[in-house]
Amino acid sequence: MTKSQQLWLRAARLLSDPGFFDAERERVLAAYPLLNSHGLGQVRRRRRIISADSTHPGCWETERIPADLDAARDALQAGGQYERGIRNTLEYFVEGRVSLSYRLKGCGWARRFNGPAPPKRSSYALKHEVESYLREIDRCREGTGSDRYTSNGAFICAALMAGLRIWSYQDSVNPDLRLGKPWAVAGLQPEDYSHPDDERLAKFWRWAVQQDTSDPHIEDFIAATVDRLYSGADLKQLHEAVARGGSEAREAYDRLRREFGLELSTGTASRRLGFMAGHIQVPDDFDSMGGPEIEQMFGGTA
Repeated sequence: MTKSQQLWLRAARLLSDPGFFDAERERVLAAYPLLNSHGLGQVRRRRRIISADSTHPGCWETERIPADLDAARDALQAGGQYERGIRNTLEYFVEGRVSLSYRLKGCGWARRFNGPAPPKRSSYALKHEVESYLREIDRCREGTGSDRYTSNGAFICAALMAGLRIWSYQDSVNPDLRLGKPWAVAGLQPEDYSHPDDERLAKFWRWAVQQDTSDPHIEDFIAATVDRLYSGADLKQLHEAVARGGSEAREAYDRLRREFGLELSTGTASRRLGFMAGHIQVPDDFDSMGGPEIEQMFGGTA
């Protein structure tokens, strides 16, 4: 099982098991005493206080965000918008199939296949991606917008509950995380590629599951393939699934291969009656050909 799959399973369990959710949230808050609804720590900010008297230049003061650290920590433990933000983040991990790109460090094949690993990114930028992704999912499912607010602190808390690594800095409430984009072929592993052609075939599967088609047979084939990839199927299992899928699955597979530019394999070619029509001439006396010779051999006179 890959680390990405472990992340998805853990996030799914956190969403479905209230006891496990509460226990992990307590563990994270105990391990990170500065974690609160705003982020990891407090921010000092100078702001200018404008005087009511236009002749007075005003003054500067330093404020701390959050002003009450304990209250901001308690907000993560209570229900309401901050708990919903934690659950939103966990749902993003599950629905988006977010990959743990740092697991690919040192693997030359993975870097070639996926491109360079993404740099560390601020939790504040990532929490906005969570909101945008889930709002788009809601729009597609329900046809309307939704409020998917996720605070910076709720995102960090959910990431730590799910077992992700963060890089924190003393003067910032926004730690960095290294997360890959949702990746449909996260189940495929470098050790699955024992033949030089396997890498290109893996790229074909990655391309195939991202195709937008109106053909219901192709759409069903892609949906089934995505489910297998999310379950950790390797190239051999994908090929076996095509062989078991019947003529419709093989036709969908062959069509996608042609569009991608791969030669069709003889093992997946469709077999049909009458495919040699017009290529063979059959004599009119075919049914009686060789009759005398056969009769003489088996029942005739010597």
